Amino acid sequence: MQKLPVSDFRLMTEHLVKHKGMINKLGDYEEVVQHPTLKHIIGVNKRVMESHVEAMILFINPEYNEPIHLSPVEPFDLESLEGYDELESCMPDQLIVPNLIQMTERMSNTNHQSALKMRHKNVRTCHIEMALQQETLNESYCLYAKQMGWANVSDTVDEIQLEAYEYFQNMYYG
Repeated sequence: MQKLPVSDFRLMTEHLVKHKGMINKLGDYEEVVQHPTLKHIIGVNKRVMESHVEAMILFINPEYNEPIHLSPVEPFDLESLEGYDELESCMPDQLIVPNLIQMTERMSNTNHQSALKMRHKNVRTCHIEMALQQETLNESYCLYAKQMGWANVSDTVDEIQLEAYEYFQNMYYG
């Protein structure tokens, strides 16, 4: 590998320290949650984080010279997962899901922001892929929460949305 810019090296070593804690937390959650669908998503999330660690360790290895690619995480078809039809609410799961949503959102943002600062093309590209993977996992957690009736996202009122549309339509297009 060509020499890494110091900024890329520092960002990745910071990420590696944070990933250790997050992987441990995901492992703890995986043991505690009861619903098989949620357990599956957490397991995939943990494996994705471990693949990010492997990629970053390869990037900082001065002896490694090959390009690194990450496989995309496909969105989950929650209905196809084992236990999906058992939509029984479980308090530990309900308390953990918001943290998982926040964790994947924060990690996606961190990877995206880091990618914008990175100078090595392959390192930058991989961090963009990492951000997209975390976003896909975030969407899965959000969909799971919605299916369980735990999502607190409300829609706008049609009249307010129409009023805002007309205001900005007029502002920009007269």
